[in-house]
Amino acid sequence: MHMDAHTHGCTHTNTLMCVCVCVCRNLKFDETPNYNYCRKLLREVFEANGYSLDYVYDWTVKQQVYPP
Repeated sequence: MHMDAHTHGCTHTNTLMCVCVCVCRNLKFDETPNYNYCRKLLREVFEANGYSLDYVYDWTVKQQVYPP
């Protein structure tokens, strides 16, 4: 079944993410994904949501220790 972002009623804010999901779901089993295109779409979603690449991840932030 062919899918595109418009058939899912995607809004402007999540259209890029919908496109990325649709591209992945429309791949044939033995088809190689266009990684550069998908990476570009995800980067655009990241930037459109106002995120910055600060290299601080959930698993690298020290957990604050609370006294008992």
